[in-house]
Amino acid sequence: MLCVPSEELAARREAVTQDPTLAALAARLRRLLEPMLTGSIYMPEEKALLSRDGGICPTDGARLTFDPLHRDDHACPQCGAVLEGERHRRAWIWRYHLWLSERAIHLGLLSHLLGQPALRMRAKEILQRYAAVYPTIPNRDNVLGPTRLFFSTYLESLWLTQMVIAASLIDEDEDRRDFRSMVEESAALIASFDEAWSNRQVWNNAALVAAGHFLGREDLVRLGVEGRHGLRAQLQHAVTDDGLWFEGENYHFFALRGLLLGGEILRAAGVDLYADPELGPRLGAMYRAPLDTALPDLSLPARGDAPYGVSLRQPRFADLWEIARVRAPHARVDAMLSVLYALDGAEPDDVGFAEIAEQEQNRPPMRLSRERLGWKALLWMCSDPPPGASTVWHQGSRVLPDAGVAVLRDGSGSYASLECGGRPGGHGHPDLLHLTLFHERLVLGDFGTGSYVNPSLHWYRSTLAHNAPGVAGSGQWARAGYCAAFASGDRWQWCRVAAQDVFGPETTGTRTVVLGPDYAFDAVDVEVPSDVVVDLPIHPLGGVEIPGDAVRLDGGGAGHAFSGLVAVHAVPELPARVPLVTPGRGCAMLPVPRPGEALLLATAPGPPDLQMADGKALTFLVRRARGRGRWMQVYELRPGAVEAVHADREGVRIDLADGSAEQIKLDARSARVVDRTGNTIELTGAVPTPRSPGRKRAVPEVVVPAPLLETTPTPEDWPRAVPAAAVRSLGAQQYRRSELTHEAAGGIHARVALFATGSRVGVAVLVEKRDLCFHDPDAPGPELDNEAPDIHSDGIQWYLGIDGWQGFVVVPDPTDRATHVRVVSGTSMEATDIDACWGRTRGGYSLVATVETHQQLAAGDRIPMNVVVNEMYPDRARRAGQLALTGGGGWVYLRGDRESPSNAVVAEVT
Repeated sequence: MLCVPSEELAARREAVTQDPTLAALAARLRRLLEPMLTGSIYMPEEKALLSRDGGICPTDGARLTFDPLHRDDHACPQCGAVLEGERHRRAWIWRYHLWLSERAIHLGLLSHLLGQPALRMRAKEILQRYAAVYPTIPNRDNVLGPTRLFFSTYLESLWLTQMVIAASLIDEDEDRRDFRSMVEESAALIASFDEAWSNRQVWNNAALVAAGHFLGREDLVRLGVEGRHGLRAQLQHAVTDDGLWFEGENYHFFALRGLLLGGEILRAAGVDLYADPELGPRLGAMYRAPLDTALPDLSLPARGDAPYGVSLRQPRFADLWEIARVRAPHARVDAMLSVLYALDGAEPDDVGFAEIAEQEQNRPPMRLSRERLGWKALLWMCSDPPPGASTVWHQGSRVLPDAGVAVLRDGSGSYASLECGGRPGGHGHPDLLHLTLFHERLVLGDFGTGSYVNPSLHWYRSTLAHNAPGVAGSGQWARAGYCAAFASGDRWQWCRVAAQDVFGPETTGTRTVVLGPDYAFDAVDVEVPSDVVVDLPIHPLGGVEIPGDAVRLDGGGAGHAFSGLVAVHAVPELPARVPLVTPGRGCAMLPVPRPGEALLLATAPGPPDLQMADGKALTFLVRRARGRGRWMQVYELRPGAVEAVHADREGVRIDLADGSAEQIKLDARSARVVDRTGNTIELTGAVPTPRSPGRKRAVPEVVVPAPLLETTPTPEDWPRAVPAAAVRSLGAQQYRRSELTHEAAGGIHARVALFATGSRVGVAVLVEKRDLCFHDPDAPGPELDNEAPDIHSDGIQWYLGIDGWQGFVVVPDPTDRATHVRVVSGTSMEATDIDACWGRTRGGYSLVATVETHQQLAAGDRIPMNVVVNEMYPDRARRAGQLALTGGGGWVYLRGDRESPSNAVVAEVT
């Protein structure tokens, strides 16, 4: 068997007959299979589709409930509407494939454990149906990597891993050439798309290991284990020294499940990752590391691109920790499971029939039991329950420097955490110095991220959407931070986090939090030039009331161009108390005025819900000031505990409701607290400053001549007007591909030249390409994702380093010589700054565009630039590829219109 030795499977069958818990779990999983045992297995014959409106309720934005028995009608879990349509069906398909491949495992495993051959035959039917339909679905129009059934490679990896596990459980001796051929092709697609250190690559590796053992292909196994980004390398480099996956807690669990299955397949083949002296401790630590940051209500902090409000009181987490008890036992794991099983609650409906083990379906906290777990627990968990029956989860304060978070906890349920840098993950946010605060409930939190296909994604990823300081209008510039001080006592705790270059070169920021019995004191210090304006947003989860004397600002007065920012008001006076939860109930923030600061109230989407819909509009406070200075605020944790807060030269005096007062004074190395009884508590605990990372190896500048011309050439004349030495040819070496190679996609070529004339800088492009395909801006958008539809079109993207990094997307208008121009989101340029025209040629099209620099250009002037030529065909929904002036290689997926200035060439006027 692929994931369990035959002798262990036989022993498990015996255990199921003797152990009441295992017997009840097996009987439940068998009962849930009943609807699959009559009629024919439905097999979709079209490709899954990721779209903005597919599988989403148009009324409230909630993700529609997945029901494997209903492919044509889909219910909204919030409003109850039942929806139909192709987009909903094609969104349903990708979840159905994962569900069906997992049910093939259920059928095969239970046929062994319960001795029911009919289940094996049903699993065999699923495999045969897939072998027949797989080659007929096109590997095209994908979002993230090549795949036939899905739209992203990692989903095919989940599916393939489950398929070959199921196939090994069926244990058929007859010829399976069609199925093996399908596995060979799927594995080849997965092997072609290396996602480096991404959590998704863990599943690519698991699929390669599974397929390699199934096919007898040692090369695939070696690639999955020993490859440059194989399982071994990922455990060594993508898991922090704190035991957390480098992309945050949400992706930690997804990666851990892939490592679990990959490890079990290797173990069945005689390679035990848990016994490896280097890898075993890191893998074991991954089961425990999320306990360090879990909130007191047993939910996960929504750090980075994480869903908000995810409770650990769900079967998929108990499943993992049950396996940990067998493979990496630890008292902390036992304690967590003991609490999860002991906590009371309503008996939930059994959703096991529609459950998808490897794809998160977040639900409200529920009562858990071992009999309600999944197939992995049935196969591997030990018979004995975890010891103890506590309903209280005790956890101390922690600093996780490599993961970049400091957590303060007291014994009464208060919790504060600060983001302190660490290794920036691929899904990290610009949120250094972000503060999370919890007392009885979450009062200041990280909103995480909602739907990836909603434009609000850009809002949730902004600094302004966090309780973190950033430059007004642009947020944070860097993520170099560390925890400078940390101490935890019986009643008082503190930490200080420092950030470097966070507001621009040679700037710093620090945040100091002192957590006491009744309140948390918060001081934010910024060191910036006098002309730099910094915002400190504070997002009380109860919202902020807009007073009657607030002035509505037009045009997004907070300085951010986020479509989700619906209103901004200027407030003439800082309120003395700001409720943190429902006004009139619970705790409050008491801010200390900072001289010269401006106050804004901004309304934007609040925390997303469990169905990934945008949160309801929430009004928050923005404290804005120019130059260096300190913001201070006290967060009252116990209602009515704090009467007033007064600033002094070094800190604050907090007047308490009982008539007493406490003082907190800060210096460079400590926080000194004088409590209400007159006792002085000296909080020190300096944390060693991490070694500065070595300077990146300098990359030589690529200088491209931009000849100074007397006039702007026409699209027809530019090849003659521009000197040949200034023209660059783009072909296979400059190509970024999607599913097909350069030649297979169409063999697009281009000639590109940069030039200057007067105060304008220009680009000229001659494209050789068949079947021109231009986006019509007046046509209904395809609503595929949160990207602008004009990137899925022939045309160009042009980026310039003028007053920052600016960008334009230019698409020819097929009805005349005009073009459609869009300014890339976030730029300060205007569409009126650019002139562009085009013309058809015998082999494609020619285009010339110029941008006003507002200064006379002369020889020797240098401007960073990049030019990208998009490639689209009429039979595609997404672009086929693109040519880049700065060089090709790699894939076009997820690039959108975001080109980094770090990849620019330098256009030098000659």
